[in-house]
Amino acid sequence: MNVIDIYARIERLECIDAGESRGAEPYLWTVFFKIDGSTCRVVGGVLNGTATVVATTGGSHGNLSSESVHSGDLVAIPSHLGEFRTRLHPIAFDSPIGSMTEKGGVFGIAAVLMEQDQTSEDDVNAGRRALTAALQKELDAMIPTLTLGHEEPTPEEIDDMKDRVSAAVHDAISAEVSVLDWIFGGTDMDNEIGTGFFRFSHASMEGSAGTSFPFEQTWDDDGTWRLSGRVIAHDPAAVTIYADRNYGGASQRLSAGRYDVNQLAIGNDRLSSIRIPPGWSVILFAEAGFWGDALVVGRDLAFIGQTLDNRTSSILVEGPFVTIYSDRGFQGNSQLLRAGKYDVNQLAIGNDRLSSIRVPYGWAATIFSEAGFWGDSLTVTANTGYVGSGMDNRTSSIVVARTMAEPPVSEHHPPVFQ
Repeated sequence: MNVIDIYARIERLECIDAGESRGAEPYLWTVFFKIDGSTCRVVGGVLNGTATVVATTGGSHGNLSSESVHSGDLVAIPSHLGEFRTRLHPIAFDSPIGSMTEKGGVFGIAAVLMEQDQTSEDDVNAGRRALTAALQKELDAMIPTLTLGHEEPTPEEIDDMKDRVSAAVHDAISAEVSVLDWIFGGTDMDNEIGTGFFRFSHASMEGSAGTSFPFEQTWDDDGTWRLSGRVIAHDPAAVTIYADRNYGGASQRLSAGRYDVNQLAIGNDRLSSIRIPPGWSVILFAEAGFWGDALVVGRDLAFIGQTLDNRTSSILVEGPFVTIYSDRGFQGNSQLLRAGKYDVNQLAIGNDRLSSIRVPYGWAATIFSEAGFWGDSLTVTANTGYVGSGMDNRTSSIVVARTMAEPPVSEHHPPVFQ
């Protein structure tokens, strides 16, 4: 089981029905959490440790929109509320249990949607703080109950935890609301529209690295609301080099970057085979300092060939990039595309041959039916096993661009923990 990097983004709130003609004033609290090897360990078959819980900043009232929200409106979630990155570590065993030496962790998001009425900002912020504290308490209490025979909480246990967290929030707000607030605010106090919990297991994300995991929650209280987003997992070390042919012998996992001779853990002049996931590119150099004979590799090679076998002294790893394929399902001839414009004479798979395309998160590829970047077009922002009858075998030019340099860091500096 490998370490994985996680990028989470709560993207939008959809107001299906505001519940009242004058509109609503929703606000959002978000908390991100993980249970993993950075703070936990399995001892005697029982999980020990504490959860990592991080609340976003941004206050409460008006943190989604300065204007009332009406039925049919879509509200983009600000990055300082909905954006988060972390690294999930496997949980080690104190001693092997059979052949097992570690288990996966879990990453999650708690989101509470509130409706603004007459409760003061200070009072509702007490509820926001209570949300973080209650979630920490509940997760820490759950950890010792997760044994090898009971590795995941049941849906009933999750529902019970949600109820206790919600009760803690309500109690905290009520404790802060003064008699004067109730007299002058009447009973029109801020209330909870709904609470959502989203969990993602280490195993499911590791097995689909680079895939977007969408999530959403719909609430039918004070109208109808839908909150949605996605989580993307990346393997921070995507490329693996091996000292022997057929992926044998000493190995080393490499993330994007430059590796000179003193950084090659398998040793100098030892590399014989290499595994490279789709969309990545590796340049092997015969000399330290990234020069000499070179080989560009874009796929798995059980044997790198006589030219550089046991002759690699430095390596450049790049990716992920866009990859186009001549057949459906990411099959057939392929070509890796960096950011840029590719006219018909630059398409190595051939003119009018494209049927599928891999587009990593943060990239976009626009395919055109005519040379010179015009005619019918389709913009693709995710892995697409079939581009559809409208563009299948009709692509003559392509524009590839980054939509973001990496999983974004907002100007408000969203929380990051290791």
